[in-house]
Amino acid sequence: MTSTDQFNATFLGLVNFEGKYLTAEKFGNQINVTGTSLRSKQMWCFEQTETSTKVYLKSPNSNYLETTKTGDALCESKEKSNNFIFDVDINEEGQWTFKDCFGKYLCGNSERLYTQPKVLDEALWSIHIASHPQCCILSISRKRYVVSENGELCANEDVAWGQNAVITVEYQCGKYALRDSSGKYLNGNTGKLDDKFSKDSWFTIHIYGNMYGLRSSNGKYLTTHGPNGKLIASKQVVGKDEQFIFNESKAQCLLLANNGKKLSIRQGIDVTANQFLEPEDTETFQIDFCNGEIDKVTFLARTAKFWRASDKSITATATEITVNSVFKLEWNSEKVALKSFNGKYLVSSSGGQLSPVGESPSDVNALFTLVLVNRPIIVFRGENGYIGMISSTNKIQCNRGIHDAMQVLECAGKYRLKTVFGKFWKIDADFCLIADEGNGDLFHFQLYGKNKMMICAENGKFLQGDNNGVIKAIGTAAISSTLWEY
Repeated sequence: MTSTDQFNATFLGLVNFEGKYLTAEKFGNQINVTGTSLRSKQMWCFEQTETSTKVYLKSPNSNYLETTKTGDALCESKEKSNNFIFDVDINEEGQWTFKDCFGKYLCGNSERLYTQPKVLDEALWSIHIASHPQCCILSISRKRYVVSENGELCANEDVAWGQNAVITVEYQCGKYALRDSSGKYLNGNTGKLDDKFSKDSWFTIHIYGNMYGLRSSNGKYLTTHGPNGKLIASKQVVGKDEQFIFNESKAQCLLLANNGKKLSIRQGIDVTANQFLEPEDTETFQIDFCNGEIDKVTFLARTAKFWRASDKSITATATEITVNSVFKLEWNSEKVALKSFNGKYLVSSSGGQLSPVGESPSDVNALFTLVLVNRPIIVFRGENGYIGMISSTNKIQCNRGIHDAMQVLECAGKYRLKTVFGKFWKIDADFCLIADEGNGDLFHFQLYGKNKMMICAENGKFLQGDNNGVIKAIGTAAISSTLWEY
C-alpha cells in the first residue's frame, strides 16, 4: 500500500490543557496556542524518525518547530535538523509530552509557547487526528478490513464494501470512540457494540508511522481475536495484531436507469440496468475521482474490477485503470450523465443494455439517479469546521470544532438529514439551515471531486457556509464555501 493510499495518517492537531490548538499563523511565522478548533492552521505534520518515539513537528506552512536552550519556541526553518527532534511520551490518560534536545518539555498557554524542565499541566497535549472521522480501518496483521457484523467489529473483509465497512472515529477531549454505521459504540472490554456510550468506549491513540494503536480504558490494546478477527482490547503490548491503518472511505452508490431498474452485474460481467430486486453487493459500485479531477471518475465493482467501456457495452472486467475505465460525471439537475472515452454518453435500452452511444446528456436514457448507500450516518466538514447543531437553539452551523454524525434517510435519490437531537434539516424563510421538529426538507447530493459534495436544497440552491458558521441555501456554483467533505 502506497503513501497515497493513506488518509492523512500523519496530520494532527495538538490540543493543550485549556482545549486550545497549537496554531501556525500564515504570516510572520508566528505560532501560538489559541486555536479553538481543528482547521488548516492547526494541522501539524507528525514526522517520525526511525525511532517511533522521536518526531519532528512540521507546521501547516511547512516549517519545522524548534526550541532554544533558553526555552523559546520557533517555527521558521524549512530544513530539519537533529536539534528539532522531540522525544514523545504518552501517559495513562493518553496525554502526550514532547521533550526537546535540551531535556525540556514543550508547553503552551494562551500567552506563549515555550519549554521548561518539569511536566506541568501546560506540558500535556492531546492529539486530534486531522483526517475526516469516517474511514475504513485495515488490520495490519490480517490484511483485512474491519466491518460490523453480529454486534461486533471484525477484521475479516478483503474489500471495504458497503455501509458496514464505514467506521466513525469520534474525538472528544483527547480520546476516541469507534462507532459502526448504525451509530453503536465499540466496548473495548467486551468487544461488543453498545447502543450507548460508556467509559469503556474510550480509547487513547498511539502512532506507529502511518499506523495506529488504540488503548482501552482497561489499559490494554485493541487487537484482532479469533477466526473472525473480532476487535477487543486484550493485549498489554503493541505488535502487528494491534496496529491499524485508517483509510479514506470512498463513496459507494446505486445507479438507477430511466427504466427504474438498478445497474447490476448480478448476471455476469456486463453492467446492465435490469434489477428490481433489493440491492446487494452486485448493485453497489464504488466511485473514485481521478487525482485532482472534479468530474473524472472510475467505478469499481465488488469483484475488485473496474467498469470498462467498449464500443457497444460496459463490463466490470478491468483490473487496472485505463482510458476506457474513466468516465466524465455530468450533473443535470438531480440526475447524472456519464460520458465515455469515445465522447459518447452511456445510455440504457428498454431491455437494460448499457452502451456508450448517446449523443446528448439530456436524453432521458442517458440520465441516471445516483444514490449514496454507504453513509447511513454522515459527517460533513467545510472550510471553517464541521457542520453541527447548537443544542440550545435550532441553528445548524458549519464552524464546529467537533463533528455531529447526522442520520441519512434516503428517498428516491434525495435525503432527509436527522441531527443528533432528533430534529431534521430545514431551510427557513431567510434561507438559513435550521433544525426542525417536523420532517424537514429533502436535499440532493452532488458528488464533486475527491470525497466532497455540494448539497442542493429544495429551492435549487446549494448550501453555502460563511466564516461565522451560518449556512444558507444561496450557492450557485462549486466554490470552497459550497463544498463539503464527507
